[in-house]
Amino acid sequence: IDDTGATVLAQPLPAIWGPLEGMLFACGDPYRPGHVYYCLPDAPDHWSASGNTEVCPPSEVLMNGGLVGGQAFVFSRSRLYALYPNLTGVSGQVTAAPTPCKRGLLGRWAMVVGPGGVYFIAEDGVFVTSGGPEDWVSREIDPLFLGETVHGLSPVDKTATTALRLTIWEDELYFSYQDTLGARQVLVYSILNKFWRHYTFGRAQTMLQGEDEDLLLLGSLSLGTTYEHDGLTDDGL
Repeated sequence: IDDTGATVLAQPLPAIWGPLEGMLFACGDPYRPGHVYYCLPDAPDHWSASGNTEVCPPSEVLMNGGLVGGQAFVFSRSRLYALYPNLTGVSGQVTAAPTPCKRGLLGRWAMVVGPGGVYFIAEDGVFVTSGGPEDWVSREIDPLFLGETVHGLSPVDKTATTALRLTIWEDELYFSYQDTLGARQVLVYSILNKFWRHYTFGRAQTMLQGEDEDLLLLGSLSLGTTYEHDGLTDDGL
């Protein structure tokens, strides 16, 4: 239902994940920002009018979700929720419960599932959780989230939320963001050795993709090109 009281049908949703127990999940409805939607079990093309549940107040806003260790979850701006499918009946039902993780997503795409749990970007840093209290992994670079310049790197622009991205490749967490000067930056965290380093690409990237890939993929910010992280040059640079 929109602000005028009209029923909105087939509203596109920006975030979708799964499957779990044959069900896909989705969120991001601008008219019901606290709701999770789900399809009929084993019927990804069928989303019934009753296939939704309110997870949080609309002011909290659900951002994105995923699966970790056979458990479905969804982040709001404020915290993490667990989702529990119940296949009783034809359409199935989903219930939600808050977890001990009390930080949420700063940007809709600011999360990735990897070794040790779900890595995500919150208002005050980068964290990891397996469903319990979140662990802080960004202490070395925290001044960047507090408006400070560190080793020549300008602070994270927390208003450019679509530029906040995480991916994992070869046991390393790649954190890409836009700084307060408008430049795209990449910081890399070694999950095994627990340290951060700065990485420079010749071409400005809009996102990185490493999960389930043999090579790290880079999406160009302005050229409409995808690159592989291989070779000795960045498209001639």
